[in-house]
Amino acid sequence: MTKIPMAPATPTRLDLADALGASACLVDRVPPPDDDARRALTAVLPAVLLEFYARLGAVPEFAALLGGERRIRRLRQEQERYWRLLLADPLAPARLAIVRHVAEVHWRLAIDPGAMAMAYAFIARRLVERAPLEEGRRHAVGRWLSEAVGVDLALALETLWRLQQDEARAVERELERTATSDPLTGLANRRLFVARLERAIRLHERTRRPVGLLRLDVDHFKTVNDVFGHDAGDRVLVEVAHRLARSVRQVDTVARVGGDEFAVLVEEGAHVDHLARLGRRLLEVLSRPVVLGRRRLRISVSVGFAVVPDHAATAEGLLAAADAALYEAKRDGRNRAVEARRGGGGPLARDWLDEFAASLGDGRLLLLYQPQVSLDDGRLRGFEALVRWDYRGSRLGPDRFLDVVARSALVSEFTDWSLDRAAAFAARLRRAHGFTGTVAVNLCHRQLCLPDLVDRIRAALARHRLPPAMLELEITEDVLVEEGDRSLGPVLRALGELGVRLALDDFGTGWASLSCLERSPIQTLKIDAGFVQRLGRSARSAAIVRAVCRLARAIEAETVAEGVEHPAQARELRGFRCGFAQGYLFARPLPETEASAWVTRATPGAGPVSGAGPTMAPERRAVSAS
Repeated sequence: MTKIPMAPATPTRLDLADALGASACLVDRVPPPDDDARRALTAVLPAVLLEFYARLGAVPEFAALLGGERRIRRLRQEQERYWRLLLADPLAPARLAIVRHVAEVHWRLAIDPGAMAMAYAFIARRLVERAPLEEGRRHAVGRWLSEAVGVDLALALETLWRLQQDEARAVERELERTATSDPLTGLANRRLFVARLERAIRLHERTRRPVGLLRLDVDHFKTVNDVFGHDAGDRVLVEVAHRLARSVRQVDTVARVGGDEFAVLVEEGAHVDHLARLGRRLLEVLSRPVVLGRRRLRISVSVGFAVVPDHAATAEGLLAAADAALYEAKRDGRNRAVEARRGGGGPLARDWLDEFAASLGDGRLLLLYQPQVSLDDGRLRGFEALVRWDYRGSRLGPDRFLDVVARSALVSEFTDWSLDRAAAFAARLRRAHGFTGTVAVNLCHRQLCLPDLVDRIRAALARHRLPPAMLELEITEDVLVEEGDRSLGPVLRALGELGVRLALDDFGTGWASLSCLERSPIQTLKIDAGFVQRLGRSARSAAIVRAVCRLARAIEAETVAEGVEHPAQARELRGFRCGFAQGYLFARPLPETEASAWVTRATPGAGPVSGAGPTMAPERRAVSAS
């Protein structure tokens, strides 16, 4: 993974010995003021500091930066310690230690290096202006103070840059760890699971060794969340994950691939009889009660399983076969394991895709729109368009079908459908309500690889007379680092030149290094819901969210936090200076008519977000739909 520093590196690192040496040379070149002058400077110090922070507090941008009287008082106290030491003994080693300490305080309070440098310069100038010094001595004192502060400022900035780089390295290590694991359960995540499945299929093509797949879904999980709440839903998922991991062999891969969906990849001994026995064992293990405090909650799962080559011949065919078997298990009463239909995978996959193709024109495929709102004043930023498929009595999210569709010839038709629907919706809002926000459409890697994608987007914009800036395309991190395909860089640049916005979805959960942001015209970073939902419970998650917000400001990108469900999460995000949020706290994904009504009721400038927006979703889920 290629890495870049988070901040410009200093030409040479300045340590305490260097700073002491620089201070000694300064004394030889510019003698420090005498005792009377230092006493005069110290006497006016409190008034100068009071003036400085009062002036900053009067400027709205700086007042927001400082963040309240308590933080201002802390900064003023630390600055006063430093200046008193400087004026008392210019060569005191304790003074240089205090310089670093003050820099660390600025870092913890998220005050950037430019603001700190401005403070040093202002205070030094005002001290010389305010102190009762004779004009002849004022120039000499001012020169000494300016050069002494320059030495200290260099050490302070070096300290800030070192802290920033240390945090960048720590965050990148954490991102690498979370790239392949589900943050809630610790199991493999969907990306790692798909990568291992595709590797197993490639191995099968050489060795003819069977590959087995079980798909599991917790029955009536929505009811668990509705009745017992978000935390209980999380605990159920964690317990299911632990039981699955204990019930399979070490050579098998267990993954959480969706909200309440799990999968098991079997590469050794993957014959149908083994998968059937494993499915029955998992039904029995997972039927035991889950203890939630004083409650004993009984749950069940439905299982669908398939094998290459018995039921399919490809990775997408295997996924489709296991999915179809899973829905057959749920349709036939749940709490059962069902084998996929036989036939080599061809007829089943074709039937499934034929039904999806029909849904493109008969209304069973639809877009829902989830609002994104400002955490500062509640104004509406825009919507994310979320695709749903009404399939045999169940409403499916894209994680259930998009992998298969993207690998099929339907990817072109589906891409045109989603771009046209989203652009049409945005254009209607613009005409009816003067809406100027964004509507975001998710694009996977295979959609971005369509050779005429830019022309398709340009045509959709022209067809609905929509300004390009109102369309936002959300891509995931794996798109930025896809190996062996160098055509995506020009595509992303062409999209940026067209004027559409580009957002990096689920930032922090994929494979991208920070250097990818430098190469791509990304304008929005979306903070993954997993990090957001652990705010208040995980210091690591809080550190990652804070760092992402800082990174976004550094590259002049907007931040949108996904999956916000509680007011406390919104307050903490606002404290990190995160710009926007979406989630069940504000609204669930809405049909077009409800989303349009949401726009008419939204009140720009309504003050900081502390609860729901114009509509408050009555339901709670362990994993937000965003």
